[in-house]
Amino acid sequence: MRKVIILIAAFVVTISSFGQEVTFNEQNELQIKEVIQTQGLTANQIFVNVQSLISETNPNTNSQFVIDYSDLETGTIISKGKYWLGFRKVNLTYGYDLLADYNLTIRIKEGRTQILIKVPTVSFRWTGEPSETSEKVDVKHVYPKYDGYKPTTYPYYAKKLMKEYGPEVPNAMKKLYKTICDKITSSGLDDDF
Repeated sequence: MRKVIILIAAFVVTISSFGQEVTFNEQNELQIKEVIQTQGLTANQIFVNVQSLISETNPNTNSQFVIDYSDLETGTIISKGKYWLGFRKVNLTYGYDLLADYNLTIRIKEGRTQILIKVPTVSFRWTGEPSETSEKVDVKHVYPKYDGYKPTTYPYYAKKLMKEYGPEVPNAMKKLYKTICDKITSSGLDDDF
């Protein structure tokens, strides 16, 4: 019976995820804001599933997730991270990564969950140096189309990277959204363990 309930919940989430729309908000950040139905799952189950997603290793190894705030009582999880968009090789060993810097807020109530993903900036990082040396660029400069903005660090290489991968930011947000929806509806650990 439990598997049937989880399958029904996954179906409801799948149907609702088709309507996700990436738009600019008032602060010129790209965002997805959706409420999904999570019937048959408790707030505690959803909370644990989302926390395990954020703490597990992402198959996209250059992406990073960090939980900033987590409170089961209020049903709120806030996370910040970087989602890897692409890489442009410059020489035999090094190149640039382009990452979407995102803020994720999840609010959980019995029967429904709100997912809010915002991308205010993209970062490009020279892979030959520590990750702290990245430069941030407002997402409005790379989406919907690269507008010619010249970053201060290595503008020639960064321009090519932003032009090639900048338009992929909404697709990355949708992949992240789908990953979260899939994890929310997964059964997680067996309660009888």
